[in-house]
Order: sequence, then structure tokens, then C-alpha cells
Amino acid sequence: MKRILKLFIIVLPLVCLQGCQKWLEATSSSQISGEQLFSDRAGFHEALSGVYMLMGSTSCYGRNYTWFVNELTASPLIPQNGNIYQQLQNQKYTNAVSFPYFESMWESGYNVIANVNKMLLELENHRDVITDDLEYSLIKGELLAIRAYLHFDLLKMFGLPSWDGENASKLAIPYVTVYQKEPSVQHSYTETVALLNADIDQALELLAVDPIRGSVPEGFDEALNADGFWSRRTFHLNWYAVRALKARVLMWQKKYDEAAALAREILDETLEKEVVHWIDPVEQLNTIKNDDRDYTFSCEHLFTLEISDYFDIVSEYFFKEAGNGSNNLLLSSEVVFNLFQSPYIYTDEGYTTLVGDIRGPAMMLTYGQSGYRINKYFSSSSGTYRNRQPMIRIAELCMICAEVAIRKGDLDTAADYFNMVNSHRGVEDKVTPKNSILGQSPHIFFWEEFVREFIAEGQIYYLRKRCGRYLTDSASNVVVELFPFELDLLYPYPTEETSYGHIQEK
Repeated sequence: MKRILKLFIIVLPLVCLQGCQKWLEATSSSQISGEQLFSDRAGFHEALSGVYMLMGSTSCYGRNYTWFVNELTASPLIPQNGNIYQQLQNQKYTNAVSFPYFESMWESGYNVIANVNKMLLELENHRDVITDDLEYSLIKGELLAIRAYLHFDLLKMFGLPSWDGENASKLAIPYVTVYQKEPSVQHSYTETVALLNADIDQALELLAVDPIRGSVPEGFDEALNADGFWSRRTFHLNWYAVRALKARVLMWQKKYDEAAALAREILDETLEKEVVHWIDPVEQLNTIKNDDRDYTFSCEHLFTLEISDYFDIVSEYFFKEAGNGSNNLLLSSEVVFNLFQSPYIYTDEGYTTLVGDIRGPAMMLTYGQSGYRINKYFSSSSGTYRNRQPMIRIAELCMICAEVAIRKGDLDTAADYFNMVNSHRGVEDKVTPKNSILGQSPHIFFWEEFVREFIAEGQIYYLRKRCGRYLTDSASNVVVELFPFELDLLYPYPTEETSYGHIQEK
């Protein structure tokens, strides 16, 4: 098989990260001795925190993987003043403006994976430091989950939209499972998905006694959690979040019934155990100070990335004053009107609107001179909910169940899940399966509801790439056009990976 030329595991065993004491003791080459870092439990905790910090870089989930590159290529988001970011929106991926973004996205993803594999190696080499079996399982489980999470998103971005049929035997992205100097080989899509699922399943097995489940042994807090490291589990890839990741993978494998059953199970259990809870739209609307509003609905997050100084990063793109040099990313008045203000929902009582929806102008969107600003990431240095990037939310579980129901022609169930979300978004009237959208099919309502819920999170890109132009299901013979045309959402491999034949083109 062809080999990948360059991975950061060759040149960056572990990078120096701000905020972790021992990382700051790095040598002048920005590397740190494994013996020094992993000489005690705190070192492993710091290194694991460092991996999450790497995930929050601007080349990764702190910008490009979420509300910037992925959003511009697939969502209704528009750049102000016709700036260079329109190249991304127009799917011009290989020009001098766009291509460096994809190179950095590839490199940052594999950099995280390299650090994970380095940690896994050190974890095995230092069992004399991590002596408790439960702590060993928690650390290893999270690391395997992170490795799966990154590979999955890299596969979705740089891989083909369909993994079965004639594509099953084609070569996918390299799935890197070891820390070594030798380049990693590409595997087929079938083999790559098997490796992905193996990491997820092993992570779930290791995280079976996750503190988030309330099942830790007696004395856990005193022995292993005196510093609180294993608290705030939704800021780590926990057992529930990894199960939700598995549901995502099942959707891409077209195992829809399995995905919906798992999503429903996670939803029921996490709400019942109060791992998460739905946002209160009335409370949010009655909150006067923007800093006190939970704009990302963080109480609904199964997995959140905490990114230092995040507001400073997003301000350049969402909150900069309009005028010369403004690069704000906005929604047009037409898009907002269609999503929130046109009277298109039909109920038994007549037509209604989504004017009160807190995802729209009622709270989340603010009109300016050139369009609507998205406040999803608004906060200041004193904000209660600052620095949070949603990674997995319970609303996504509802969307999985709704999509699968629509594919099967079960519109009653789909409406139930739409209403479950809308009832916590300030929408008073219920969607009904009978002509629920004036002049539109439930499939189109699903797409618009997904945009309302996940704008500026990068998830719209993944939905459009997975579904393509049509929402279809061979079992029910449902074939409905979602979009008038299909977007090119296949990102190019970096030149260094292809120009010398070290990785095979798609």
C-alpha cells in the first residue's frame, strides 16, 4: 500500500502547551522528556489536558473544523464585503487562498493523533506511575476516543462521502495507531472503518466505570480525584459522548436503525440521570446581560471543548465592528426570514411562525448593516459560559432519530423529535406530521431545522456531505431532493502527501 509522507509524530513527539506546568519546562526544541513529564500522575493529567488544548487550536476545532472552513463550504453563512473567504464558499479548494487551510487542517488533526499515540505508549511504559486500574482505564479510554474522534472527522473531510459499494476497497486516509518514525500506510475504507469502530468499542469498554455514570468505587474521590481532575466530565470525551460518537459513525455506515436506537437510549439515560438538561428559553430571554446567557446551550453538551481566550478568536469573524477590513461572517436577511420569520408551519389551529425561537432574532441573531450576526460564541473574559465549543449535543441525537424516522416514512415519530427540540427553543406551536410545512416536505423541514440548530458549528458540512443531494433509503424507497444541486465537499490532500506518490489520490 502507498505510504503517507509526513506526520507530526516524526518531528513533534509532544508539543509545548501553555497552561500546563510541566509542558512549560520543555527544552529549546519545544520537546520534553517523557521521563520528566510522565514521572507522576499529575504529568499524565497535564498531558491529557494538553491533547484537548491541541484540539482547540484554530487549525482544528477552535476555528477551521467548526465555524469557519467547514461552515463556509456548506452552510448559508456568508463573509462580509465579498472578501477572500468566498473562495472557500465557492468550493475553490486548490487555489492559493484556500489550499493552505486544508493543509493546516490535515496537519493539526494528525498532530493531535500523534500526541495521543505518544501518550498511549507512555501509559504502557509507566504503569508504575498509573498503578490504579480504573485511572489507567479512564486515561486510555479517553485517548482512544480522541483518536477515533479525530480520524472520523478527517475521514469525513478528506475522504469520499460514501464508504460502501465500489468505494469499500479504495484507499482512505491513513489510520495511525502507533507512535513510530515509519510512515503509516493507507487502508481500504472497509479496513479504516473497522479500525475506527475498534477504537470506539475499546474506549467504551475502558470507560464503563466513568464517573459521569455515577458508578465509581468507594473512595474514588479521595484516592484519584482529590484535585478534581475527573470531575466536569462533559469537558472530556466521556462514556456517553463516545456512545454518541458511535451513533454518528453508524449513520455514515448507513446503519440507520442501529444509530437511532442508540441515540434514543443515550438521550433517555442522560436526561433521566441529569447528566445534561435542556436549556430554559424563557430564562435565557429574561437574562439581561449577554455574558450571562448560555448561547451555546452548554447545559445540553455531552462533550465540550474549553478553549482559552476563545472570544478573542471568534470576535474577528463574528463581532468586529462593520467597516473597512471587517471579516464578519453573517446570515443574510433572506435566509433568516426563511428560517425564522415566514409563516410556514401548519398546525391544527392554523399557521404560526418561529419568531419566538431563541435560535433566531429573538436571541441568537442580531441584525446589523449587512446581515444578521450570530451570537452563538458571544462572551467576554468575565462571561459565565465563555470559551466553550460544542462538540456533541443532545439535540443532535434528536436529529438522528428524526432523520431515520423520515427515511422510513414515519412522520409521527419525526414530528415528535422536532417538537422535543422546539419545545426548548421557545417555539410554542407543535409541528404535526400532516402538512407540517406549507409547500415543503418533512425532508426539507429536517434540513432547515438542522440549520437552525447547528449553524456555525461545522455540522451542516457533515450532513450535506453524507446525504448528498437526496435523502434516500432503499428499504422504504424514499427519494426526496434536499438541494437543487450537489456541492463538492471533498477536501484535497496536502501536496506533500501526494506529489511524491506517498499517498494515493482519491
